[in-house]
Amino acid sequence: MLIIKKSKPLINESINGGWLLLIVSTQSLAILGVLMQAPSNYEDIIMFTSLCLFFLACMLYLAIIVLIFYRLMFYEMEAMSLTPPYWISMGALAITTLAGAIFILNGSGIILEFESFIKATTLFFWAFGTWWIPLLVMLGVWRHVINKVPLNYSQDLWGMSFPLAMYTVGTINISQALELSFLMIISDITFGIALITWILIFIGMIVHHGKRLRRH
Repeated sequence: MLIIKKSKPLINESINGGWLLLIVSTQSLAILGVLMQAPSNYEDIIMFTSLCLFFLACMLYLAIIVLIFYRLMFYEMEAMSLTPPYWISMGALAITTLAGAIFILNGSGIILEFESFIKATTLFFWAFGTWWIPLLVMLGVWRHVINKVPLNYSQDLWGMSFPLAMYTVGTINISQALELSFLMIISDITFGIALITWILIFIGMIVHHGKRLRRH
């Protein structure tokens, strides 16, 4: 664990979007808790636990994203180090949006007591996630067009596909939860982008492994 290690890694060599998988996994458990059909005797416990996981993930995101911003803003950024997992900076917000929306749409008991706060929190993280998208696109242009880093297939590219799909699902659910039907326009656009991205990455994977098989 980094907390107890005597020799700490440098922030510009260690921090990246992959750290935010901690938020993705925590919010996944929160969503599971709300959607599972729990016996009535345990429903309150599961809802309370899920709500705590939701807020824990929100806190962890804010803590980790400060380090990522510090890395991006105050250390020299090499084009090769700006890998697709930085898209998880948006993906973690997207699944947080989905979790919050599912709480609003399916919550009961203690969830209802915090409904107004959950709505505000969910909208806050959705807006933050939306802000990330143009920034990540511009950084991708800077990496591949300006600095001419080849866009070759690697497993890291799937770290870009997931956030786009999750943002689409999160937007659909927050549109329903907050009764903001005009947000569906955004989800219709991002659905097409996410689908095209997934198809291109999948084709790249097939071509990449096909070349490897021919070499052997």
